[in-house]
Amino acid sequence: MKSRILNVVLLSVLCFVAITFSNAQITCGEILTVKGNHTEITNSDVNNVEEELFERIERGDLLSPSGASAYDTYLIYDENYPEDHSLKRKLKRSLIAALINASDNALLSYFDEGGSFLLTYSGESIDQHCFVAANLVGEGDFLYENLLSKGYFLQALKFRYVENKESEFVKTELEKAKVLDPAAAYIYNELGLLYFEAENYSGAYENFDYAIQLNPYWEMPQEKLKLAEEALILSKKNN
Repeated sequence: MKSRILNVVLLSVLCFVAITFSNAQITCGEILTVKGNHTEITNSDVNNVEEELFERIERGDLLSPSGASAYDTYLIYDENYPEDHSLKRKLKRSLIAALINASDNALLSYFDEGGSFLLTYSGESIDQHCFVAANLVGEGDFLYENLLSKGYFLQALKFRYVENKESEFVKTELEKAKVLDPAAAYIYNELGLLYFEAENYSGAYENFDYAIQLNPYWEMPQEKLKLAEEALILSKKNN
């Protein structure tokens, strides 16, 4: 679907290019070993550290289980080495890429199924993937605001479809997401759905219409726009 490319995939590709381009080949270094609650640094084959991180990424254990996630592997290294350490930078870039890839792959389901995809989603908390990735890239990075926006959006979906929170809680997160990324069509689509359910058909129409302007190939807001227009006409007749 062209809408997917316009809304998610393009940014993911740019992200992977930015992250992987600077990966350097590392031929020597240190390995971390944990004894009880104490972390020791010993000289050994650096590939062991990388293997643990990538094995956990491959399993999908990015943020959980606690103590055995890819994030835990990175944190141990992060606590013991400066920011300019070559392996630390490589592990960080790899983790960021994995977190972004996982959240974007999940978000793609929204374009076909809407937010209800979260009801059957078996992965980790994808909103946290975005927030952790944003924290890792840092506030000055060009990906920072986009990642936060996606995090707020996915959190809004979780509030709405999984936790059944009141619409005001959902709307607050969506507005946060919109401020950070005003060109994300999916945010306006979800706002349109909220307004429609609240029988605010003019608000629903405006948001669906703007989602279409941002992504004219996406069918969902087009279908919803027709419903909002019909409801708006009917409500005006009744009044």
